[in-house]
Amino acid sequence: MIPNCVTFHSRVSINKKENMKKAVIFICVSVFLLICSSFKKNMMQQPSANADSLQHETTLKLSDDFYLEILPQMELLSGVLAQTSWYDKYIRPNECDSDQTYYRELKHFFSAYKNHEAVKTLEELINRGFAYNAPPGFITFLSYPDFNLKYPYGENLIERAKGEENLEKFRLSLKSLTNESNFSKFYNDHYPMYKALLDDFCQDIKAQIIVDWYNKMFGQSENEFHVIMMPSMYIWSYGNRITSNDKLILYSMLASKGSCKNQPKKDYKFVIVHEFGHAKIDIQIANLDSFIIKNHLDLFYYPVEDKMKRQGYNTYQPFFCETINNAFTLLAMKDIYNYEDSVILERKNYFMNNGQYLLDFTIDKLSEYVKNRDKYKKIDDFLPILFNEYSENKDSLLKLANQ
Repeated sequence: MIPNCVTFHSRVSINKKENMKKAVIFICVSVFLLICSSFKKNMMQQPSANADSLQHETTLKLSDDFYLEILPQMELLSGVLAQTSWYDKYIRPNECDSDQTYYRELKHFFSAYKNHEAVKTLEELINRGFAYNAPPGFITFLSYPDFNLKYPYGENLIERAKGEENLEKFRLSLKSLTNESNFSKFYNDHYPMYKALLDDFCQDIKAQIIVDWYNKMFGQSENEFHVIMMPSMYIWSYGNRITSNDKLILYSMLASKGSCKNQPKKDYKFVIVHEFGHAKIDIQIANLDSFIIKNHLDLFYYPVEDKMKRQGYNTYQPFFCETINNAFTLLAMKDIYNYEDSVILERKNYFMNNGQYLLDFTIDKLSEYVKNRDKYKKIDDFLPILFNEYSENKDSLLKLANQ
């Protein structure tokens, strides 16, 4: 009997092992199928190639602190601007034009969204005076495609928009428009053109020399330089600055090769350095506004007001910004690119004939800054001295306006 009990017990053990083995296999197969099903479902929920993503990089790093790029968020802005009164208000009819196929394609792409909240909000901002470099400057604060804030808005930008809530309204409307229009596809489709522009443009930029010259001339290191090509904005170029963790992020935003009557051919070597200058100088001049008003230095603007307004400079501040920045830029053209004196003289005379009659005086004072860097460590130290010189010589300088 004992052997039979042993035999029976053995068979029961074997059956239990087989059943347990089958159960383990069943559980493993079930878990595997569940994972596969979940993975398949998740894959089906994701758009192929991620419609919101960019398939190619459009940023070139030319040195440790220097970048050349085309920004999708800037091109999106250009398309929105094309649906507003922007060009009608700020570009004189029959004076400037563009023969670009790309600009027309971008404008046509966004024509289907001319009643979108983003277009309406931007039109409202423009009517409040959110003009010239304000919209492009605003875009440099934003990421793509989520349109999150990379840096807190600057006080000047908030003031120009008449409140941070207006900037936020516009930001969120751009995010909505990006998703609704699938702008990333448009951008990806035009990548070959962007790449050709970047590859061609980067050949003639002396990136590290510009960085070294700028940091030495303006007395501040640890700057980050970004040249942003704007192939769809064909008239103006702009400068902008963002302060982040005691570091200046400087932007030189370049309009493409449009044409304007009675204006010299665009020299992008000049424009790059010029716009970087605006990124630094303009805010310092704004800080001196109380001194300008107290000493009636705004009087320098009015004798050439008509000339300046035809160029888009509607107040005394841009008059000073352009004059002082051009003095620095002409020096940069000699130092960085070794321009011939005759070319620099021709450029200087062009500016003076168009209203910047303080340019010669400013260049003379700039030479004192260059020779006395032990005394003037930064441009911030020199500009108050320069404006004091304007004040002390006001009567004689005003006579130059009529010569």
